Amino acid sequence: MTVPDGQTVGATFQNIPICTSDGQTGCVIAYSSFPSEPPANANFGIPGQGISLNTGQTATTGFHVACFNPADISGGTASLKTLWPVVTPLPIPSMIPPAPPVTTPWLYYPHQYTATCESADNATWLQVTEVPQNTDTRPFVNEIAGTTWGYHFQDINLALGNLVTDVHAAEATYKTRA
Repeated sequence: MTVPDGQTVGATFQNIPICTSDGQTGCVIAYSSFPSEPPANANFGIPGQGISLNTGQTATTGFHVACFNPADISGGTASLKTLWPVVTPLPIPSMIPPAPPVTTPWLYYPHQYTATCESADNATWLQVTEVPQNTDTRPFVNEIAGTTWGYHFQDINLALGNLVTDVHAAEATYKTRA
């Protein structure tokens, strides 16, 4: 999703803004997650190339890719609430870290990553940083499709607990208006 520089609406969606505050409704959550600055040929995070070409976005100046940090809507750095399904319905076994032998359907790995929105050159991305503990034996993700894809295949699960919290906040706001 792209927006004109300095704005929260326009380009991809003409009338739906990027979410900018906790509990906001009628807005878009969008981000492109990477462990470092996306390469110049990245499929995400850079307007006018890669996957954005499929949306008709061809302009590369005056626009940026939207970045909403699900862990800190105000734009700071915060801990991701990572949730992984023990069994994935998709035929990509390396998409999620290997699960230990458990009976629960989900694994919760708190404080394993932090996230913050970053911009450099013509790229805007959700910087996902590992925060290993001294005795951390949890599996960490990697860019399974290569650096041009970043964490695209894992980016929902990396922030799933945060996204659920964000939706609950928006729901509470909506209910108070109804």
